[in-house]
Amino acid sequence: MGVLIFIILIGVGVYLYLNYQKAKKNIFIANTVKTITQTKGVPSDFFTHSVNTNMEHIKSLAQLDQKLHPQKSWAECLAYSIEINYTVELFNQKLKIVLEILNWYKSYNLQYYSDTYNHTNLEYYLRKNKDTVEEIYNMEVFDVGCISNFSGMTTRTITEIPIFIKKLPNLKAIIMGSATSPEIYSVALGELDLNLLVECSNLQVACFQYCNIRSIKFHGDRKISKLRHLKLGANELKEIPDTLCKLNSLEVLTLWQNELTELPLKIGELTNLKGLDIMSTKISYLPKSIINLNLKTFYYDDNIQFSYQEKIWLKNNNL
Repeated sequence: MGVLIFIILIGVGVYLYLNYQKAKKNIFIANTVKTITQTKGVPSDFFTHSVNTNMEHIKSLAQLDQKLHPQKSWAECLAYSIEINYTVELFNQKLKIVLEILNWYKSYNLQYYSDTYNHTNLEYYLRKNKDTVEEIYNMEVFDVGCISNFSGMTTRTITEIPIFIKKLPNLKAIIMGSATSPEIYSVALGELDLNLLVECSNLQVACFQYCNIRSIKFHGDRKISKLRHLKLGANELKEIPDTLCKLNSLEVLTLWQNELTELPLKIGELTNLKGLDIMSTKISYLPKSIINLNLKTFYYDDNIQFSYQEKIWLKNNNL
């Protein structure tokens, strides 16, 4: 009886030891795979999600890779499988955004990319033309003025800034209005959502002239904005919210030809502002804080009543 118990204990010990060694090996492989995928640019959250939800598919692809490349280790094959899955997932995300963009162009009868979005099966076309997906997804300038339909087709009035702009990682400028005069298309935003623009992490230039803007919505987030130029000329603004003065990155602010009667009291907090244009407005007095600005250019009307300090400030800044 004692011999039997001894044999059982040995068997259990061997079983536990083998399982320990197997677990140790699996942990080593998992850590190796994670290190390899990280060097390939696969985010750790995607790695964890793939391992937890898609492991059988990953193993199947890894087995095929090992058959084709027997010199590769199992860890390398698993890492390759996860990398392929990430590449596919990333492309699908880009494709979804590009489809949203092209459908937006089409919905307003805008000409840009019309040779692309007029394909019968647009998704199939884009999957066969990945360069087009990358080109649109990585656009740096979204210029409605350059994508108007000049062929005579009636365009629909654009009533809002498309939400997809915050999904474009390289977007640096958005232009939805002309520099000097209305375009063939019509923009009637009503309210300008600056919160959306601030969410565009690399956006530096926002031009919304002749866009029928009557108000500005902005909660005053100054954490991530890189916005340097904000051009709002030829709109219907009657006031500028004080929260706009939290956009410390602003260097140029144009407000010409609006219904404004005053500037925000805290405009002096825009410490990086170099250019300000308030011509053709109803502004006759300036807030006291304006003398805190180090402007290089300042366009204003003759009817403005400057205080003594403001006159000194104008002279010192050669304005």
